[in-house]
Amino acid sequence: TQSTWGLLEMAGATPLECIIAPSIFSANFATLGADSQAVLDYGANWLHVDVMDGHFAPNLGIGVPIIRSLRKHLGPDAFLDCHLMVTDPAKWVPVFASVGASQFTFHQEAVPDLDACSQLIHMIKEAGMRAGMAIKPGTPADVVFPFLAVLDVVLVMSVEPGFSGAQFQPRVLDKIRALRAQHPTLRISVDGGIDLNTIELCANAGANVFVAATAIFGAPDIRAAIVQMKEKCTVRGLQPAPFAPPQPPPARKPVRVYVDGCFDIMHSGHYNALRQARALGDVLVAGIHSDAEILRNKGPTTMNDEERIKTVSSCKFVDEIVFDAPYAPTVELLDRHNIDFCVHGDDMPVGADGRSAYADVAQAGRLRVIKRTEGISTTDLVGRMLLMTTAHHLPSVRSRSASASEEPSSPAPTAASTTASSPPARLGNALQPEPKEEPALVLRAPPCHFYPTTLRLTQFANSRAITDDTKVVYIDGAFDLFHVGHIETLEKARQLGNFLLVGIHDDVVVNQKKGLNYPIMNLHERVLNVLSCKFVDDVIIGAPWIVERDLIVTFNISVVASGSNTKLEDGDHSSPDPYAVPKEMGIYREIETSRELVTETLVARILENRKQFEARNNIRSRREAEYNQQKTFVAEVTRPS
Repeated sequence: TQSTWGLLEMAGATPLECIIAPSIFSANFATLGADSQAVLDYGANWLHVDVMDGHFAPNLGIGVPIIRSLRKHLGPDAFLDCHLMVTDPAKWVPVFASVGASQFTFHQEAVPDLDACSQLIHMIKEAGMRAGMAIKPGTPADVVFPFLAVLDVVLVMSVEPGFSGAQFQPRVLDKIRALRAQHPTLRISVDGGIDLNTIELCANAGANVFVAATAIFGAPDIRAAIVQMKEKCTVRGLQPAPFAPPQPPPARKPVRVYVDGCFDIMHSGHYNALRQARALGDVLVAGIHSDAEILRNKGPTTMNDEERIKTVSSCKFVDEIVFDAPYAPTVELLDRHNIDFCVHGDDMPVGADGRSAYADVAQAGRLRVIKRTEGISTTDLVGRMLLMTTAHHLPSVRSRSASASEEPSSPAPTAASTTASSPPARLGNALQPEPKEEPALVLRAPPCHFYPTTLRLTQFANSRAITDDTKVVYIDGAFDLFHVGHIETLEKARQLGNFLLVGIHDDVVVNQKKGLNYPIMNLHERVLNVLSCKFVDDVIIGAPWIVERDLIVTFNISVVASGSNTKLEDGDHSSPDPYAVPKEMGIYREIETSRELVTETLVARILENRKQFEARNNIRSRREAEYNQQKTFVAEVTRPS
């Protein structure tokens, strides 16, 4: 029978190269890196990576962490041919681009219509990857015809997606012939049941990319299997492709994301919004409103312009800063800073003119909505400071382990029991609330709660580990209302070594040392704030008050540091020095900073403008209550690690 290639040669077409793409789904996962490198060394051209979500295909395939590891192990030249058998391929485009996929092939059956297919192909190419479209055995070839001019490859499945080792279905040969007749130079790939017999049939029909799984990884001699497959293709009119993998696609344009805010009294909600926004692109640009802009649209600020700029700049999720950003972002602003889109939570703000602050960018299709972080807000924090309550505190591990019948030696102070002599010396009587009735909404408990999870902790955590040659610097404190004073001290502490470990005391310890309603933020909230700082490598959650030798040896600590902005003063001067051991070992260092800013300073600023903040909290408490009553589930943005 005259082959398709023979007919094409008669018409003057040049045969394409034969590309062998071993499917690593059949490799030994215990030695995946070595096996993948081996088949490339033996002459394979691509590595075929099957990705399944358990919905579109009835199996789970290779995930993002494996692809990232393969790219790191194999280097930049290995061609990773990623075949996504998933229900929503579009959402995975930026993720796969970020971990080094060379080609992104999606299923036509998983995309709702022609327009969506066109947009997805454009998105893949904009992300710097080659674009491929796959069809199942029962899908006709003509559904692909409208896209042949823009696709880099068409993948014809010769088995149903899901499992390797299935039997080849000969009915797909007619589809391969139809595709080749439509486009003489298109890469046509065939996947499923490919071996030394079926590869001849497919090559004869016009395919030139062959995905083989068990026929290669299950062969007694993998090198010989690859060589024999290439020989079969050559006999059928295809040219043997060179052993060197194809050049990687050109570098893609980085996706620039914009998020703006007041960023006054930064908390884990701010930091989680920045994290989610950063996960949507490559560069995160943070727009910071000026004091004047905030006063016009929301009310007085607690920190000034310079303090807020320094705080946001120190966040590890932020790449660039735009200061004096307008409260309502515009398309012109995004274009000026080369921004692709801006991001905000699902609690859209309203400007001073009563309009949605994001109406302009939303109408232009350049707004992405993310989930607002539950249970934490500036309004709630201001309320805690105004009310002097301790309801947000978490019990100490030590107190939980005590007998339930034991009474605490002294109850945590409350606003009602505090006397004029109670406040810390640096703050004095500024902490004393005026004897007046509080507005009802200020007194109301927040309608939603902060729910710490292990996922949230891992999203904020760093992956660096301490080794023998790591110079670890340890510094501890409360880090309450995490602010620029803390940040300046942490930055200088980090310069004393190459790994900064921060010990964060639990709520009971902080309250015992400082009294009143301290800490304003509970332990979980404070941990996430500190982990967001780019100078911090790791934290100890619920760090001991006394730095003992066991702690120093366990974490290979070389320097124990303390600074005036982070040190938690103990009012009881008869208690032992918590740094006695590191001082005896000669590893204690005092950090000098030019900025004298402590948590009490921020509380004092709030109380000095008490009436203004009460009025603002009254309004914003109503809005938050309405939001929480009407809210629906919104999935968070999370980049798989």
